Amino acid sequence: MNPYIVPGIDISRLINAEIIEYFVCSIFVIDPERLKEKTRKHEVLIPRQTVYYLCRKYLTNGNKIPFHRLAEKYGQDHATAMNGCKVISELIETREPRWGVLIARRRS
Repeated sequence: MNPYIVPGIDISRLINAEIIEYFVCSIFVIDPERLKEKTRKHEVLIPRQTVYYLCRKYLTNGNKIPFHRLAEKYGQDHATAMNGCKVISELIETREPRWGVLIARRRS
């Protein structure tokens, strides 16, 4: 069991997309407005994909947020949001060393 999750507390009631966006942008040291840029630079792409993943994971209210709604918020299409969630999920599942390096590089 995750020691940071309190049993019986629905985390989706405590957070929203703006909080997730702020949290991710502070970790990656990036301005939230940059997430809306139409660019594939890793300094923008990885934080945007992380926001997609975390929103899908934690903002459920019984159902997952549709990919098209996530994508519209950042000026992308639904396939981009789907791929972003998949990429981050795979990085987490494989414990990709690159994931930690990306975060460490952005903080320095």
